[in-house]
Amino acid sequence: MGHLLALSAVLLGMDVGAETAGVRARYSEITKLVTTGTAKEVRLYAPDDPASNEWAIVGPKASSRRSFEESDFRARVYIYQSRVVEVILETHSGSGDWTLEESYYFYPDCATAFYLASLLTFQGYDVERQRELPPGPYVVERRRYFDEKGREFRTLQKAFVQSTQAEIPARTLRLNIPEEAYRSCSALPFGKQLAKLLK
Repeated sequence: MGHLLALSAVLLGMDVGAETAGVRARYSEITKLVTTGTAKEVRLYAPDDPASNEWAIVGPKASSRRSFEESDFRARVYIYQSRVVEVILETHSGSGDWTLEESYYFYPDCATAFYLASLLTFQGYDVERQRELPPGPYVVERRRYFDEKGREFRTLQKAFVQSTQAEIPARTLRLNIPEEAYRSCSALPFGKQLAKLLK
C-alpha cells in the first residue's frame, strides 16, 4: 500500500490534460475510500489457473485464509455502495523470481478508468550490450489511462532498480505484464463471483 501513497503524490503533482486529470481525480477518490476503510474489502484466490472461473471467496475459517495466503493467484476487491471501485490482482511465480501486482480503478459504471501494473522481478540482463544489470530486484511499472467510453488515451512505462530507483531500459527485463488490461470489472476472471457479491 506504500507504493500507492507515493503514486498518489506523483499523479497529483504532474501538469496534465483534462482527460488525465479526470482519471487522477477518480483515482484519488477511490484511494481515499480504500485507505479510510470506507470501501469493503473482499478477498478471493484461484487454487490453480487464474483464467478459470474457479476463484474462491475467502471466508472466516482459518483454512480459507491460509489458502488465500498460499495461493499464487490472489485478488482484493473493494466495494462501495454496491459497486466495485478497485481490484488488486496479485500473481506470484512458483519459483519466486517475480511478483506482479495489477491494480484496477473503475468508473461508477464498472468500466476501467486506470490500470497500474507493478512487476517486481529478479530477471534482468542487457542483451544488447551483453552485460549484467546492476543487482536487482527490478521494478517495471505500466500505467494505462481510459476515458469513460473505454478508449485508452495514455500509457506510461518505466523500469528501475528497486534499491536505488535508478532507471533502466524495460526491454532488458523479462516482462510478465499482460499486454491487455481488463476493460471492466465484469470482465475479470471472477466476474460471476463479483455479481453474486453485489446483489
